[in-house]
This record gives sequence, C-alpha cells and structure tokens, in this order.
Amino acid sequence: MNRLISVILPVFNRKIIVLDTIKSILKQSYKNFELIIVDDCSTDGTFELLKKIYKKEKKIKVFKTKKNSGTCAHPRNLGIEKSKGSIICFCDSDDFWEIDKLETQLKYLKNKDTIVSTAAKYFSKNYNSSILVNWFRRFIQKIIINKINKNGFQWFYLYNPLIVSSIMLHKQILKNNGFDENQDTREDLDLWIRLKKKNYKFYFLNKILVSIRRSTSSMSSNPKKELIVIISSLSNTYLKLNNFKKLNFFLIGIFIKFFVAFLKNNRLRIKLFFKVSALSLIFLIFTVFYSPLFWYLGKPLLYYDQLSPNDGDKSLVIFSGHGSTSYYNITYQYRYRDVNKILSQHNNIKNIYILGRIQEIPEQKLLEALLINDGYDRDNIKLIYEDYSSTFKNIENIHKILKKDSINDIIFVTSPYHSKRAKLSWSIFDDMNVKFWKGYEWPKKNNFFEYSKNKKIILYEHISILFNKFKGNLN
Repeated sequence: MNRLISVILPVFNRKIIVLDTIKSILKQSYKNFELIIVDDCSTDGTFELLKKIYKKEKKIKVFKTKKNSGTCAHPRNLGIEKSKGSIICFCDSDDFWEIDKLETQLKYLKNKDTIVSTAAKYFSKNYNSSILVNWFRRFIQKIIINKINKNGFQWFYLYNPLIVSSIMLHKQILKNNGFDENQDTREDLDLWIRLKKKNYKFYFLNKILVSIRRSTSSMSSNPKKELIVIISSLSNTYLKLNNFKKLNFFLIGIFIKFFVAFLKNNRLRIKLFFKVSALSLIFLIFTVFYSPLFWYLGKPLLYYDQLSPNDGDKSLVIFSGHGSTSYYNITYQYRYRDVNKILSQHNNIKNIYILGRIQEIPEQKLLEALLINDGYDRDNIKLIYEDYSSTFKNIENIHKILKKDSINDIIFVTSPYHSKRAKLSWSIFDDMNVKFWKGYEWPKKNNFFEYSKNKKIILYEHISILFNKFKGNLN
C-alpha cells in the first residue's frame, strides 16, 4: 500500500544549510510524501528563500508561525496540523537523510502503536563519528530501547535513544499527544515518556539512515549550557509526571549527564592526561625493564673480599637458598660451583658448614652429596638444618656453632645480592674473621634495551636491610 508520508521540517535562521537538508529529503527513493516546512519567524531571509523553492517543488508546503516560539514544539505541532499523510516523520533543519530512509523504515511500521527510530551518525565541519563510536552508540540505543519497552519509561532518564530526525509513526498517535509547547527544551523526550506511559512501543532499526550535524551554534557544542538545560528539562518532565517512585533512575540520569558534561568540558585536559600517562608508563617500563637502573640499584648490595691462598687455615660456610624470591631455585648449584673453585685455590680449608633451605630434599643434603661424590671427606662436612626466618638469626646461629667448635676464621659464601646484608649481619660479631667470596653468578651490567635481571631480589634486599636496621639487627 503506497501510503502518504508527511515530513515535518521546522526551521529557524537556517538559510545557509537548510537547502542541503531539503535536497536529502527530496531525493528519497520512496516518492509518495509531502514536505511541510514550518518557519519559526526567521530573521536571516530563510522564509523568503523557502517561498521560492515552494513555487518550484510541488511536494513542498511552507508555513510560518505568527511569532517566534523559541522551541521546535510549536512548529512541529503546526506541521502535524497541516499535514495530510497518515504517517509522520520529523527532520531537523541541519540534518541529512540517506536516500532509502523512508522506504527502509516504512517496512517496519506494521503496528499502529509502534514508533520506529533508526541509528544515526554525527558530523561537523572538522569531525565525522568513527565506526567504533557509531557502533557503540547503536549498541547503547538498542539496549535502552529494549529496557524501555520491557521495564518502563524511567529508562529515558538515563539516556534518550530516540533521535527526532529518525522517527516515523502513525499520525493517529499524535492526535491527542502533540509536543508540549511549554517545554522550552527537550520537548521530544517529554513526548516519548508520555507515549510510553500510554503503552506505545518503540522499535529500533539498527541501520544508519540519518546524519546529524553538530554545528557551532547547536547546544551540544556548549557542554556547560547543555548540562544546565538538560537538567532543567529532565526536572520539569519528572515533576510534571507527579510520580516520584522512579527517583533513583532520575538521579542516576542526572549523574550520567554530569559525568558526560565533565568529559566534554575537560576533554583536552583528559587527552593530555592520558597522553602524558601513556608516555610516562612507556618510560617507566623501559627504565625498569630495559635500562641499567636496577644494576646501579643493586651495586651497593654487592660485597666480596680479595682472598689469598696463603691466608692460613680457614673453614668454609655456605649459605645456600638465598638470591631467589621463588621457593624453587637453583642457587645450591651456584654454591656448589663456588665450593669447587674455592677448594681448587685454597688447600687450607678445614671444615665445610652448609646452611640451606629446608625443602622436600634439603639443599644441605644436595650439596653434601655433590661434594662427597667429588671425593671430599664426609666427616669434614657439617649440615645445619635450623632454618630461621631472617639472615641475622641464621648467622647468629652459625656464629654460636663456630664458637663452640673454636673456629674464628671463615670464608663465607652466599649469593651476590645477599652479600651486603650478610656482611652487615656478621659485623655485629667482632670476634670472627669473616672473608666474603665473590659468587659464581656475580651480576654484570646490562646495556640500554637489554633486559634487566634480578629486579625482585634487589628490591627485596634493600627492603630487608632497612627493616633489619629498624629492628636494630644491623649496624
């Protein structure tokens, strides 16, 4: 059935751009429509221009309000009153339609109690909404319209998903439900809420058939003014309903509007913040992971003594299990290599004392087995199974054992980054001559862009030294 569609186009001071809007409407693939243009007392010659067009194009009818109404409500109502079609569409004077807008939308206007809207994209002189932004807006529109249909009008307070320039509905719906001319702004939202309360349904066509212009003169270009106007119109609509049961939706809606306005008003600062944050994060990652920073931080933790093979009889104390923040580690293998090198250079080693982590197979036993396998005398190896919670307590314990065995000269072997803390712990016991061995895995400086190692253990050792100094365990 080829039904007549009436397109209502209110206009005020749009002489420069209204022609483009009119052209997009006249190019529609669906031809059975009339275009009713209502001029709201323009002062820039718009009405005179429209009269010239009206004489050339039979589809166009031009009317003028008696005085400027200040909103689109009265011009739209006047257009509805003058219309002859059984179906009404609205278009704002700075928006465009796709060529198949009416033809496509009409297929979905099956029920007389249904209002059909479509998706839209936004543009301005220097801006076109991206594919991602368009997709996200359509996603939100679809969700909110479903919520409105299922749960009620209160969802309009959170977000208005209906774009006026995309609306198509039966004229009969508007017979006793026109736009409220006392609403100075957002008169469309007021109408949608009233229609929903009368059980009309909304259908969302997830196809972009409308282009919305955001001009410098539009309210959306001034986020501060837009926020105040939105709050005012929402409040008026809310009070007019005289129903305060949906207060939470109203308050959340106001909060969302505040948040969006904040983002718009501070978008340059926010962009700058994210740019600076991103650059700072990149710099931080590079500095931590791919620069010599941690090598320099770890350098003060390294300590060893120059040892001479002729230093006299000494005992060897091996502190295995340190130098790794993981419970499972291979430091006992490094200590085994240290012992082999010490024994090859020093023939005056009397006894070997081994401390280590108490695991399922104690590291003390692993080192003992390796040394016995190399031919070292089992009787000269002493295993210490007490594993205290701190380095200081372990050294305090081994100090007692050494004094009991009348040993005063030792070579102490531990992981490189643990050597400074061990040195500070031993310095409390001035009755012991302790020499530190330069461990097998002694760290080397990494270059820029080369991955930095030992970060966790370096931080752990610095914190441990500070903590033990606070407790008075270290000098």
